[in-house]
Amino acid sequence: SQQQAEQTFHGSKSCISFYGIGRILALDILLNNWDRLPVIWENEGNPNNIMLSTSGDAWAIDQAVTSINPTVFASGMKKYISKVQQFLQSVISSGNSVESMGIVLEHIAMYTGYSLKGTEACEACDCLRHGLLTTLQRAAKLDIIAEKKKLEEMVPASSDWGNVWQSGLKAINIDFLQSVQGLIKEMMDMAERQPSLHLQRLTPVEDLTHIKVVLLQVALGSQTDDDDLVSQVDCCLTKIVVCSFTEDLVQLNAPR
Repeated sequence: SQQQAEQTFHGSKSCISFYGIGRILALDILLNNWDRLPVIWENEGNPNNIMLSTSGDAWAIDQAVTSINPTVFASGMKKYISKVQQFLQSVISSGNSVESMGIVLEHIAMYTGYSLKGTEACEACDCLRHGLLTTLQRAAKLDIIAEKKKLEEMVPASSDWGNVWQSGLKAINIDFLQSVQGLIKEMMDMAERQPSLHLQRLTPVEDLTHIKVVLLQVALGSQTDDDDLVSQVDCCLTKIVVCSFTEDLVQLNAPR
């Protein structure tokens, strides 16, 4: 509602929320998860797939990896890469964050009836941009092949209900993810040379063990009574909280 949106986005917790939304957007760009914020996607989006806690933290729900096979759909892949590049160039080069991130505020206003204006809008877009770019910095260093292998080994065939886990993983195209990641790395190298963005060049991340969700397109936890398995997988794969990327890109959360 408009009242709830005003309470969330007006006050000391506002930047926490927008920073978190920026991080979610970074994940969506990497995965081509189009059903949330229509920043680079030609649709109406679905902001219901972002939940905000009373503390201001942003939670992402209902994500999917929408792989584009670069070999079979070369034109579609080229179009997606071009859209990501254009958007990130505008985010990096624009001196005014509202010019590049204002579309997110417009989307929030359309669904809640609450519009941020003036200084509030500028501060919100600065937080969105910082959350987006700092998370993309980490995404650029992710070893996607190694992380997918961990996921493949995480659930044994005997515990894979209906072969859901492995089927979901097979639908993920590594070439697609690596192509998007390569562009992200190129753009982040450019961003780190922009003093106005206040981005620090990151040292290599040694341990990304907990980055699990980059490759998820399955629903498992609600379909098994194996508590040990649920604990191991650490998710019901319907709720994801985007955490500080200094520890995790995404931490899977499984309320039981």
